[in-house]
Amino acid sequence: MQNLLRLSCTSGIGIPIGVHTSTISRSVYQITVNFERTGMTTTDIRARILAVTTGVMLLVLMAFVFEGRPDMPWLLSFSLNIGAYTVAGILLGFIWPNSGWRLGGYLFAIWPLFLLANFLFSDPPPVIHWKEEILGVFGYFLILPGATFGAWAGSLIRRSISGHESVAVKQPLPPP
Repeated sequence: MQNLLRLSCTSGIGIPIGVHTSTISRSVYQITVNFERTGMTTTDIRARILAVTTGVMLLVLMAFVFEGRPDMPWLLSFSLNIGAYTVAGILLGFIWPNSGWRLGGYLFAIWPLFLLANFLFSDPPPVIHWKEEILGVFGYFLILPGATFGAWAGSLIRRSISGHESVAVKQPLPPP
């Protein structure tokens, strides 16, 4: 019975009673080794999860904003989407300056899935206007440079305020 216990790993997942501690220690060691190889910390993982979640929330929010205005010009709707994702990128880059511009890609991560689902699961129009469709897809893909630039600018602002040092080195997060 000494080898059986309930253990809560650092990832927050409870391992049920009946698991040998030697198995637990090997799996925790493997997780630690994988994090050390990639250089990812729990702060980086939290930042990326929050960036993807923010991207999904912005997609839903902007869908509700544009739903009431079907007569809105396409250039204005693309500009508002790019602006919203750029501002979100600035905020995320300011909060997590060590992740920098990479958070922009995670902010944008939902859009390829959304566009693919929109293409596959919507009724095709009787006549496809390819020029308008391709222009629309490229317009939505312009969100990626906006979000990436925003995250880079936010991290640059934060680093200039904090004195060009890594913020995680100056003020590390307490362990969860």
